[in-house]
Amino acid sequence: MPLKELLKPIKIYRLIGLLMTYVMGTALASYVEGMRSWSAFWTGAAFLCCVLLGFDTMHGLQRVNDEKFQPEGISQAERKQIRLGLALIAATLMTVAFTIIVSWMIEGLLWQGLILLLMAIFTVGGVLILNGTSEKFQPFLPLLETILVVIIPPAFGFFLQTQQMHRFLTMAVMGFVPFFLAFILLSQLISFGEDQQKENPLR
Repeated sequence: MPLKELLKPIKIYRLIGLLMTYVMGTALASYVEGMRSWSAFWTGAAFLCCVLLGFDTMHGLQRVNDEKFQPEGISQAERKQIRLGLALIAATLMTVAFTIIVSWMIEGLLWQGLILLLMAIFTVGGVLILNGTSEKFQPFLPLLETILVVIIPPAFGFFLQTQQMHRFLTMAVMGFVPFFLAFILLSQLISFGEDQQKENPLR
């Protein structure tokens, strides 16, 4: 099984950006009220990594059968192995993510703000996965990635430590939005020529 094809859906810079904004949100909570739980911090980071990697893997799984995205020299048997490998990775990551949610429920960490954020995470993730099979979501992709990487993680890190909203969180998050949007647009511009050659409208 080509390991490169299993790792291909992972966008490492987006994962790093998610972790950085999550740490920023936690640091703001620590500054405002103090650190409530290091355990919640680490499980929150693990949860966000699992769901983002799970979404990316499921997105890649949606594209496996499309000939436009297949590298040359991949046989039908290898394609089936790639599909199975991606499915196993996605199932494992999402199982870990839901196990963390259950542990938060047992510990009493879940409250209305976190529940709304969880709903937002899985809603945005679902649309990103569907982006692999439908072009109608493509115009909204930069905005959805910004919500998933820049807006939700700092709020998630903040509300895992405190239930009090603070203006610092809004100010910090809004400051990063234009930078991340510029990064996405620049990445699309760099790959524009390759996408045109391969007739690839989806990213």
